[in-house]
Amino acid sequence: MDFLSWLRLLGGLIGLGLAVFGVVILVSGKAPRRTMVSYRSSREAGLYALCFGVALMLLFAGGELTSRNRDVIGLVALGLALALLIVTVALFRPRRQ
Repeated sequence: MDFLSWLRLLGGLIGLGLAVFGVVILVSGKAPRRTMVSYRSSREAGLYALCFGVALMLLFAGGELTSRNRDVIGLVALGLALALLIVTVALFRPRRQ
């Protein structure tokens, strides 16, 4: 694996961690105090983290697939990641008090 593949793997793992954090918030119904400062509800915080994490994983997976000559699948993954990021930021973005 070359350096960029390792970076994509690291980015995907960060996305996985963020998605797991979102699932934990959604299942438990509780978020850390510092997280709740920016959101109206724990559901909103959990959905933001989950969707953003999944979008990051799709983004880095799409980049890796594109570099391995799987262009169509990679571009579909990149398009899905972009659409999910737009929806996530539009619906669940952190609010200012």
